Formats: sequence, structure tokens, C-alpha cells
Amino acid sequence: MTAGVVAFAQSTSPGSPASSTSPGVALAWSAPAECPSRAAVLGEVRAILEGGAASAHSVEAAATVERAGQRWRVALTIRSDQGSGVRSLDADSCEALASAVALIVALAVDPTRRAPADAGAPPDAQAPARASTDADAGAAPSPPSSPQPRPHDEREEEDGPRLVVGVAGVADFGDLPSPALGGSVAVAGLYRRARLEARGRTYASQRVADLARPAQGVDLAYLGLDARACLAVLATGRAARDGVAVSPCLGVDLSRVAGSGFGGTKTFSGNGSWVAFEGGLLGTWALASSVALRVGVDLLVPTSRPGFVVLAPDGSTAESLHRPASIGGRFDLGVELRFW
Repeated sequence: MTAGVVAFAQSTSPGSPASSTSPGVALAWSAPAECPSRAAVLGEVRAILEGGAASAHSVEAAATVERAGQRWRVALTIRSDQGSGVRSLDADSCEALASAVALIVALAVDPTRRAPADAGAPPDAQAPARASTDADAGAAPSPPSSPQPRPHDEREEEDGPRLVVGVAGVADFGDLPSPALGGSVAVAGLYRRARLEARGRTYASQRVADLARPAQGVDLAYLGLDARACLAVLATGRAARDGVAVSPCLGVDLSRVAGSGFGGTKTFSGNGSWVAFEGGLLGTWALASSVALRVGVDLLVPTSRPGFVVLAPDGSTAESLHRPASIGGRFDLGVELRFW
């Protein structure tokens, strides 16, 4: 990151008296190394202001640039004798953001100026910059003690609730006799750093034989549901939907195993259900505004452990075939789509 404050005096127009002093621009620029330098941004400001009026305004500006997923974002604060304002812009490249910042700063100095014909700022960056700066320039100066209203930021609208639908492959340890593989479907609501999610899952069925009589045993089929809440404690963007996010989660899990006996003179079917407390970590990586990879690991503690058994001819329990583990684990890896 590079940061600093540089001040320069705008040159006077050829027609201005030699004794006229042009207002100054103080710029604090913080951006990754691959972005244009502070000097390059100030150079664009000078180019836009070339030949401007000596009655323009003095401006102090601070810009912080960061990567947000596949895009770039800048938080820009401007103070002048006409007031102050804060806004956020984003673009596909850091160069486009730097040009947009230069245009906004120049318009704050002299609202009558226009960007050069070869300016690199894209139309979608220039339009909100012009609207914001013209509004600030036309406002009456406010007393220092009066808070200035924040200009409308279109990014705030994108931070509203979003619907998330995801699918994942799952590896489970503890619900069935052997490690189980399966799949899950998730539906979630995402708002800034918070997530509420419900998941349904199923695993490949497993067969368990009686050790004393291998021809007898039970076939087990699994279904599960859970509901949980997650909060992003580590995020590279302003919200959990941006960049990379790591979220601890807490929830409740409901499992159901259906058993069907085989091999005996009499076979029976039965179901076992139990509730477990669930805690885990969810990691997401936004590949685009509507697509993200997801990976999760969960620890489960069941409140009960129903068993599946083989019965002796007299009806007594001859062999216990399966009982859920006292502590289980689950790992999932998949993708999710984000709407709205």
C-alpha cells in the first residue's frame, strides 16, 4: 500500500494577473502497488484544471482504494470551503477509479471544468462523480459543527438482503457406520455479514452385517436437515458476499436413518431419528457478484443415539449393528448462486 499527502498550487490561466494565487489541492492517496500512483492522479487533476479560473475553491481529498472480488472500490472524502461529502465508487480496473477520483477532485476545485477528451474514466464512473460534485458545489457553506448528509451511494442498495441457493458434495463421519459420501442443497438469506441458512442432505446407503451371521444384517438409508445462523468475522470486502469471507456458524441438526433388515427368517424395518447441536465454519469465495465457491466443516453432538440391532429367535437383542457416534463431523465443498 502507498499513502501520503501532497499539496500543489494550480497554475493560473494565461489571462490571470501575475499576483493571483490559485487555490491548492491536498490529496491523501492509499492504494495497492498495481494502481496508478498519487503523482499520476494529481497529474490528471492538473490536466483537467488547466486554464481554470483563479476563483476556484481549495480542496482536501482522501481516497482509499481496495480490491472487492473481481472489481475495485474507492472510498473518497472531499472537504472544501463549499462543504464536504463522502462517496464510494467501483469499477473494473484501478486505472478507471483513479481517473474518476481525479475528475471528482477537479470538479470540486472548479465545477465549470470538464474532463479531457482522452480521460480514462468510464462513463459510469464520470456520471455519478459529476452529479455528486455539482451538488456539493451548489450547496451553501455549512458551519463546521453541522454534520453533512452523506450523498446517495448506489452500492448501499446492493448491500440489501440476497437469496442464496447452493449445492455441495458432503463427507460425513459418525451418522452411519462408515464414512459416508453424499450431497446437500442449501437455501440461505444473506445480509451484509449475516447469513441464515437451511440445508437438506442425503448419503449413499450402507449395509451392515451381523458379525456372527454375515448373511443377516440391515440396510441403512440417511436423510438430514439443519438450520443455522452464520456471521462473517473475516471478510476481504465490505460484506460477506464480497471477496473471501470466513463465518462461524451455530445451528440445530435433525437426522433420520431408515433401517431395513435382510437375511433372517423374519425381517423388520425401522426408523431412528435424533437431534444434534451443530457448530462449524463456513468459507466463501465470490468469483463474481452472483457466483461463489463454498467450503464448510461442522462438528455435531447428538442429544440421543438410537440403535439398530439383530434379534435372536427368542426376540432378545443378539447383536447391535449401529449407533450414531457421540461426536460427529461433516465436510462439504460446493458452489452457490446469489440472486438480487
